[in-house]
Amino acid sequence: MKAPAFAYAKPASLAEVFTLLQQYGDGAKLLAGGQSLIATLNLRLSSPDILVDITSVPGLSGISVSKDTVRIGALVTHRELEHSFEIAQHLPLLAQSVPHVAHIAIRNVGTFGGSIAMADPAAEYPAVCVALDAQFVIAGAKGERRVAAREFFKGMYETALQPGEVLIAGEFKIAAKGYRSAFVELARRHGDYAIVGLAAHANTSGGRYADVRLAFLGAGGEPVLARATAAALEGKAFGPDTIALAQAALAKELTPPADLYSSSATSKIVRGCLTLAVQANGRTVDTIEGLSDSGELAAIQKAFHERNALQCGFCTPGMLMAAQDLLLHKPDADREEIREHISGNYCRCTGYQAIVDAIEIVLTQNRSGKKSQVTA
Repeated sequence: MKAPAFAYAKPASLAEVFTLLQQYGDGAKLLAGGQSLIATLNLRLSSPDILVDITSVPGLSGISVSKDTVRIGALVTHRELEHSFEIAQHLPLLAQSVPHVAHIAIRNVGTFGGSIAMADPAAEYPAVCVALDAQFVIAGAKGERRVAAREFFKGMYETALQPGEVLIAGEFKIAAKGYRSAFVELARRHGDYAIVGLAAHANTSGGRYADVRLAFLGAGGEPVLARATAAALEGKAFGPDTIALAQAALAKELTPPADLYSSSATSKIVRGCLTLAVQANGRTVDTIEGLSDSGELAAIQKAFHERNALQCGFCTPGMLMAAQDLLLHKPDADREEIREHISGNYCRCTGYQAIVDAIEIVLTQNRSGKKSQVTA
């Protein structure tokens, strides 16, 4: 389906955003990355009067570290988080969660603030923020306020944001020495919506658990903090008995519902079906026809042809563009990483085997500096 008609505005300041939100009320929707919003528009699940594109508003981007706090702007993309040294160093739990967010084409555009404000019960960041006891910075026409992550999520797609307010950043305390984190997720396939997941954070100094925080996603309409289980683990030593204790406590505390869902290069792949034409303003757009300016087959196209890594025609351009993106951004990828990179493309015609073979051949050639004929 196609999206309903709507007006579009791209304000250059928060003041302009607040004016538009006041003018249109519930008829206004904020556009950050749009990877969830545009899908709901196309399915006619949303029908706003106006989209307010906040991507040019100053002060909503960037990752900064000051004293004991990491601040993440609402417009920071998943990909920026994934490749941030500061996030990996100071917020390892968040860093561990990012690769589970959809697929690369989504992570290139989707934003931290968009995910938090959406409050999807299967999303990774809300649970991570609850586990890390983050604070969200919210702005309105009357000024700023801060809301703890544990108080922000009110239910499925419901938050503490009031009409006319905008989420502008998240603030996290830097993980102190002695703390360890772990993020695990169960999904039908990597990148799919999570069936259930866990964001865990605790002080493990001295071989015993302290300040344990266990936040589950997909276990309710909002992140579920397993307080009783955390309390049962407090002060306990590592070992099989403690694991058994935690399992028993969780069995009593959680009742999960049924699955709610059945590099340096500057270029990046995105999904055209989730991108408005106006979002490409000022950018260069490359399509499948641009893989070879000379009119001859590019190396990856040639490898696809000679390996018979072809489909009915609808999926092949997307596969080729995803493969080209991998060649640019991860030239040392192995077969497992190739599969993960192209997994955002759905193929019903053939298997991925020949496609993976073709990409691997070009990667190997590039690493060795060879440009030899691809052999079948």
